[in-house]
Amino acid sequence: MSLVITSNNVDDQAEFDRGALDQAPFRFRNHLVNPLELPSNCEVAVQSVKINKNGLIRVSPTDNFYIYFGKQILSSADPDSESTASFPIKGRILPSGSNEPIYVNMVRFTEMLKEAVILAIPHPDLDKKNTTVTAIYDGGYIGSQFAGFQFVLKYLDGKDLFDDPIGYATKDHWRILNTQFNPARTPAMDITLEGDPGEEQMRIEAVDDAGINGNNCCWLNRRPLTHMGGIFNVDLAGLKESGTEKLNGGFAIGLVRGTSTKSGQMSTFDSYGGNLTNSRHFYDYVVYSEQIAGRGDFFLRVGHCIYNSDDSTRQSGRPFVLEEIVYYDDGNGSEFASETPWQAGSLVQSGTNGYNLSRNWGKIDTLTFVLDNEKMHIFAQSEEGEDFPPSSDWNNDPQMIVSFDYVQGEKNRNIPKPVGTTCWNLYPKVMIRKAGRFIRIKKYSGREVLTSAGDEMDADNPDGSWFVRMQGDEANGRLAMAFDSREIFRLGDKPNDVPIYIPLGATDPYNETQARLDSYRFILLFGSGEPFYRYTGSANLQSRLGFQGEGIVGHNPDAEDSQINEHSSPDTPDLMDYSSAFIRLDNFTQTSYNSGTGRPSKILYQVPRFDTSNREFGNALYYEPQERTYIKLQNSEPLRLNEIHISICDNLERLCDAGISGKTVVCLHFRQSSTPLFKMIK
Repeated sequence: MSLVITSNNVDDQAEFDRGALDQAPFRFRNHLVNPLELPSNCEVAVQSVKINKNGLIRVSPTDNFYIYFGKQILSSADPDSESTASFPIKGRILPSGSNEPIYVNMVRFTEMLKEAVILAIPHPDLDKKNTTVTAIYDGGYIGSQFAGFQFVLKYLDGKDLFDDPIGYATKDHWRILNTQFNPARTPAMDITLEGDPGEEQMRIEAVDDAGINGNNCCWLNRRPLTHMGGIFNVDLAGLKESGTEKLNGGFAIGLVRGTSTKSGQMSTFDSYGGNLTNSRHFYDYVVYSEQIAGRGDFFLRVGHCIYNSDDSTRQSGRPFVLEEIVYYDDGNGSEFASETPWQAGSLVQSGTNGYNLSRNWGKIDTLTFVLDNEKMHIFAQSEEGEDFPPSSDWNNDPQMIVSFDYVQGEKNRNIPKPVGTTCWNLYPKVMIRKAGRFIRIKKYSGREVLTSAGDEMDADNPDGSWFVRMQGDEANGRLAMAFDSREIFRLGDKPNDVPIYIPLGATDPYNETQARLDSYRFILLFGSGEPFYRYTGSANLQSRLGFQGEGIVGHNPDAEDSQINEHSSPDTPDLMDYSSAFIRLDNFTQTSYNSGTGRPSKILYQVPRFDTSNREFGNALYYEPQERTYIKLQNSEPLRLNEIHISICDNLERLCDAGISGKTVVCLHFRQSSTPLFKMIK
């Protein structure tokens, strides 16, 4: 009889190096310097096993889920998410760039899951501090039985930003176009902070004339505009011709998404297309001072970036252009033209070309962009003006230029596009053509968005922008382009039709307790959300996170709008490996049979779930069978034993590489069988 003690050598390999199988805790080889001779007709059994089962959780690159933050899909009204302004965003528990499985304990897994949830909601109003993932235990403490996870998702109200006049970053957080490619150049825009503490204003002045390329352009690279009544208010007095009310120089003021390019341009944007302007700058929403046909007086123009509906001019790979939003009576005789206040004798002095900035009849000195969830509102105002023309409707109140559903008879050509997922993060952008002209930003409701390390997040950081994230490879870039090409955004396809989509607004955005993004829900997609939530077929975590049979979590047509959504696992998650483990002797001639796989096996022993001291997880778990089961080696001649290959597998003969770590010891007992090798036939 021979007792052979086998073990892996943890000093040769890192404890968690799953690629090193020669000395891994679940598969190893032992070499005998002095070979052991086994007799003929020998048999083998497992004497004992000692392993460390640390309860680690395997995190795979294929562990995916999705989060949809937007209008809840009601199948009767909205066939699927393609008919909304939101997109289900993929969550991946493994950190970006990690493509190999890792093993973590419950605390780290919960942390990683929370980080993944936050990354899957790159919305500026997400309350990262109070959006949490917590492991739930039956006894209320970590040592008790694990029961599942609690997900708490919350978005912020707009009160703190409404009360704070300076929500924008410092001057160093702006990007100036002419220095992006050559930092040594003198900046074309001079950006300074003026005013007393608490009343500061950002002053932006053109240093030189813009020239043909319009290099007098800058954009904020941090703090996106809140969707909770976000305000971007600009004083235009510095753009006026000295001593007059005339706004007779070219400028463009608007909001733009973060991009992954130094120029601030969107790679799918055709800077030469569209009917709004001769300027080549990209904006999502913009107010332009533009000359008709490049000469004469300057007129107020409003536009947005949408899909180019003209087949003859649409560029392959660059289908998006700046198109005009017609806010004025353009003489087409429509109901909108007769109802809009921007018509001759009302807010426009005369003609059908819109508001003449060179004359500035209403003494406009302020522009304001207001963002309410998916709705963009743009106002003009004369705050300092007086002695308005008696025949006009001008006064000191803000005058709506464009919005949704504010003028009877409005059609697609008269409204701004909805603010969708690609435009969740919008930043101010300014272009001034004449040297010495300037604007002042009087108020900007920018959210301070932080990285996991606590640093402010830049506009081109993929962690903070789904659009920027999608630009990382061609396939995802096409997905983002397809989103921006949805029918609800293609307002130029049928410019004279009634809009098919009603953008969602915000209710009481400055109220700490009542603020709501209308009809918005956090929908967790742990399983496929098809057909309602498109492109979510790879979600596969519903059983692992304790939502068996509940792939779509948070769908409740009867629930009231709320800043907070909470969801807890109804079932115990299938995270740990509770499957049976088996000891195999891989390089010998014994044969057992695994009917589960339908073929012969090398398995010698099934490791019980609990060890001799009734422990399931921990260090030095010890197993010893009460009665050993011997299996013949089928050797008719003596064997010289010089190498042993041991592995631990599951019932399907797959390596048990989940949670087994450190030192593994397997004791084998070899003996000569008391029964003959061959059966005698009489």
